[in-house]
Amino acid sequence: MKRNLYLFIITLLSAGCAEKISTTQLSGENLNEQDYVTSSRDGMMVLGKKLNNPYSLANMQAAYNELCKTKSVASSNLEATDLYVRFLPKDSTDIAVLSSLDLELFDYPLDYEILSGGDYYHDPTIPETEITWQYTKVSPDFKFPDMQYEILDECFIPEDEEELTKSSSASLLGEELEMMAIRMAGQSEEYSIVETKASAKKYPAGYVKINTGSSEVPVKGVKVRCHFFLKWTSDYTDGNGYYKVSKKFSCKPHYSVILENQKGFVVWGNWGFLSPATHNDERRSTSGYNFSFTRNDKAWKWLVINNAAYDYYRMCEKDGIKKPPTDLKIWCWKNATSSSAPMLHHLVGLNVTAFAVPFAAMLLTGPVVVAVSTLSWFLMAALPDVTIGTYSSYMDYNTRTYSSIYGTVWHELTHASHFSQAGESLWGRYVNYIVTHSSKESVYGDGSADTKGRDICELGEAWANAFESYSSYTNQNDTTVSGLNYWFKDGIRSLYYLMYDSILTPEEIYRCLTKDVKSIEDLKQKLLDKYEDRSEQIEAYF
Repeated sequence: MKRNLYLFIITLLSAGCAEKISTTQLSGENLNEQDYVTSSRDGMMVLGKKLNNPYSLANMQAAYNELCKTKSVASSNLEATDLYVRFLPKDSTDIAVLSSLDLELFDYPLDYEILSGGDYYHDPTIPETEITWQYTKVSPDFKFPDMQYEILDECFIPEDEEELTKSSSASLLGEELEMMAIRMAGQSEEYSIVETKASAKKYPAGYVKINTGSSEVPVKGVKVRCHFFLKWTSDYTDGNGYYKVSKKFSCKPHYSVILENQKGFVVWGNWGFLSPATHNDERRSTSGYNFSFTRNDKAWKWLVINNAAYDYYRMCEKDGIKKPPTDLKIWCWKNATSSSAPMLHHLVGLNVTAFAVPFAAMLLTGPVVVAVSTLSWFLMAALPDVTIGTYSSYMDYNTRTYSSIYGTVWHELTHASHFSQAGESLWGRYVNYIVTHSSKESVYGDGSADTKGRDICELGEAWANAFESYSSYTNQNDTTVSGLNYWFKDGIRSLYYLMYDSILTPEEIYRCLTKDVKSIEDLKQKLLDKYEDRSEQIEAYF
């Protein structure tokens, strides 16, 4: 079983689920050439000099003393509200522990100039074959896990005015103190724009949108974070792409879009397993910023996946289809053409030791070239459930179109919902069949194998292709049916036209995809038994 799973992982890159590529998708959906220009926001962040952290306890105490002096109020000793720390995970155990602590992690130091935003940062003192430092803040009574860490500074982070009491002493601990500390910390460019009136400050708000090639649409359910040194806050965009964070800022904060979705799934990029894919932008207005992503942004691919998955989850909530398992991990592979739904993160009985190293060798295509020998633990800590390949050799700039990626996400999440109902045992047979019978001609073999795995593969692919195609029809009026070049085409047609002709709803078919249904014939029989009032029509479609 372990050998077969190892081979399956290798198979994923060279094959994977078939994609429905239309003439429109190959032509680029009328995208202009300028949409493909490389963005300066891609790649590794560029940091400048170390800055004087205004939130350090020492700086805040000095500012407080000065403020008390000007107000003729007695001063007192401030106590740290937070510790500025960094962690250096070394192995799968450290990764798992760090991920479980519910900390807001940054892969770059928070007290340095950011000369250029980007998608990741790697400390130059850490070999590129190892995970870089992870920065955050914790409470003074935080219980540190058994891994390498450093306490970089004691901090005092004032509360917003609305959170303070109305006493004169408490009022000195708010925004006025914060602005005094920022001024006293230095007059570098980092602090050059400070609001002079606390009452004039606003909660940063704005929109996140993405260009589809024909229009601009909202990015839904994604996390937007604002931070200035050790002060940060975040919000999730709504269905219109709108966000509004819960803290005010005296200086322009840095903005980030983080692919951690409100619906409960995460899109991986960069280092994959350690944290969600993140687009780190520049310092923007204290009142907010409107993001607009096009094909020139690396994050564009991640956001397409995000939108497709968000819409799929909404469909599940509305139409009675089970959502994919909780905490779903979707990994975007920019250099892969294939996609898959191995559900490895949720195959809880799986021992990955036998294939972790080759998995890392075959799949890791992030910004850092990783020596696999040092990352044998890489996938033991975090295995993807779904992989989405966004590369296209048909496109001049090697990126698939919005609708193409969108459809693939729905296809793979259809598999994930099937897994939610059918369970691990059936999925293991599915995996074994693909590993055993895949070839250069077809990942699904030629259909001649007389095995249970063959029947499960036919069932799973027929349903995923049929539902993806039916969804494209209902959402976009696209009548293309995917997968008809494969040996399980009859199953695709049967299920697709049962929905297309309104004989059965997708929910009615999905209800029958239980763990005991292991073939198209099993599904047909269950449909006949469950919907006797339409048995003649159902029979006619098979």
